[in-house]
Amino acid sequence: MLNFYLFDDQKAQDWCPFTLTRPAGELTLGCMSMRERGELFWGGQCLGYITSQSLHHFDEPDTPSVVEAEDITSDEPLILFLSRAVPDLSDHDSAIISRLHLDTSPKTLLMDGETVGWFLPRGFSGPENLDLLNPSHSPKAFPVLQLSGSVLHDLWDLVLENGKQIGRDLNAMSFSQPEASPLLPDGVTCLGDHLISIREDVNMDPRVHLDSTLGPIFISPGVRIHAFTHIAGPAFIGPGTRLLGGYMKNFTAGSGCKLRGEISNSVIMDYTNKAHDGYLGNSYLGSWVNLGALTTNSDLKNNYGEIKVSTPKGLVNTGNQKLGIFVGDHVKTGIGSLLPAGCVIGCGTNIFGGGMSPSEIPAFSWGTCDKLGEYELPAFLEMTNKVMSRRGLSLTSKAEQLLITAWDDTHLQRITKVNPSLQ
Repeated sequence: MLNFYLFDDQKAQDWCPFTLTRPAGELTLGCMSMRERGELFWGGQCLGYITSQSLHHFDEPDTPSVVEAEDITSDEPLILFLSRAVPDLSDHDSAIISRLHLDTSPKTLLMDGETVGWFLPRGFSGPENLDLLNPSHSPKAFPVLQLSGSVLHDLWDLVLENGKQIGRDLNAMSFSQPEASPLLPDGVTCLGDHLISIREDVNMDPRVHLDSTLGPIFISPGVRIHAFTHIAGPAFIGPGTRLLGGYMKNFTAGSGCKLRGEISNSVIMDYTNKAHDGYLGNSYLGSWVNLGALTTNSDLKNNYGEIKVSTPKGLVNTGNQKLGIFVGDHVKTGIGSLLPAGCVIGCGTNIFGGGMSPSEIPAFSWGTCDKLGEYELPAFLEMTNKVMSRRGLSLTSKAEQLLITAWDDTHLQRITKVNPSLQ
């Protein structure tokens, strides 16, 4: 048995706005989270995250806790694996991994030319001495073990790589699929030669169209698809999600979402709603987001220039002409909100009043696009519990403390954004 842990290096911790409230391994790419892909690759459950201290209270169902490197025991062989790594789920490395169980010497794990972690044999001491924030800076004293896969570098890679990753994931995961196209309900049509996999308890109205010409389509258990929904692959639709109509292509939808309108080249995490018309393109939405009616984002500048995105390192030119928005957990937008290309909206923000928003909105902001203030913490927590209770869920005490910590940590950023004279 291998004890498997994920760690966020400095690059991963800078994937704001999402890493304010969750480890990078809990971000979705393709058909699963980064953690779930690592678990399939290494053949075991992730036992914990080594990441920012501010995420100490991270607490979501069926996810590992945040731990300290010095608290990890050496009673079993240990894998420390970078959360930005995207391993190849084919069986190419299975023989290598199986031999690690018997190995008695530490190894540096390399993928796509980068250090993505270490294997440490039973009884090895000192994993806390490895440079987890900058793994490539750690001493290369160990023999190298080459692994197949790729490494994400920037936040927007989660968007740019998602469609291709859906295909890779579905090819590698062992689903029981019929060779021919599935038997479709009356009035549902399909097109294309890629896989269309429809799991149990899926309810589709007549006049739904499934187009797998450009990639596979996977529809999870309990999905409800209303009439006049056109799905073009590659697409992954998570359990219990409802598609309410519209044209949706090259996208991942998490569990329990409600989606309508035009969606293109985007990732939408669990319990997020876009239940009305409006365009969402080349974008990434966190969990518990609600986009008001006709909320629309741009993903192309009028001058066809390259999109810039605000990061903890400053404004960065992504080198991409097509790129949308990045919306943190628990964000709410009012009707008619317009979001510019490259817009980053921090966790817990509530904007309303319509109009074009700024390209950067600090976490826990409240107000209209031209007059943003601070979202009072008690009001935010009350609203969050109200929203979650509608899905039969609630904040645990740990999860609430995580949001309180995030609010405290971003207070100065909000104040100086609203009042630059305080900088």
